[in-house]
Amino acid sequence: MSMNHGHVLCQISRVLQSAPRRAGIQPASTGLLLSFCLLLAVACSGGTPTSCPTEYPTSCPSPAPTFSADVGPLIQAHCAVCHGPGQQIPRLDTDEVISMPSTRQKVFFQIQHCSMPPAPRPPLSAAERDTILAWLVCSSAAHD
Repeated sequence: MSMNHGHVLCQISRVLQSAPRRAGIQPASTGLLLSFCLLLAVACSGGTPTSCPTEYPTSCPSPAPTFSADVGPLIQAHCAVCHGPGQQIPRLDTDEVISMPSTRQKVFFQIQHCSMPPAPRPPLSAAERDTILAWLVCSSAAHD
């Protein structure tokens, strides 16, 4: 039986967002439960692809990628299914949201380790991955 892991993760997130209201679960417990479910989903899906490159930019390239021209279209194409308006948190539809330090670090880690987008969605190409990582490095330099 084939399973759409991306769709399942989106559904788990939606259920967990409403769980505290319905079951009286403390918000901190919900975060732990969501983390556990995501770890379980990654483990069951085979984890990081073996072809994931280990290189990432350590400084902002010139010219620097921009959100509107370079990164936004990639986020829309690859991430909005689960992280767009009306979907799970974090929303990744604006540069202000992704530039927040805690979100930026999480997105960088997920992209660096080829964990997002999850299977069976097609992975980012090397060029797409490099563009997003470079923009995150540039964003980090601009906000730190």
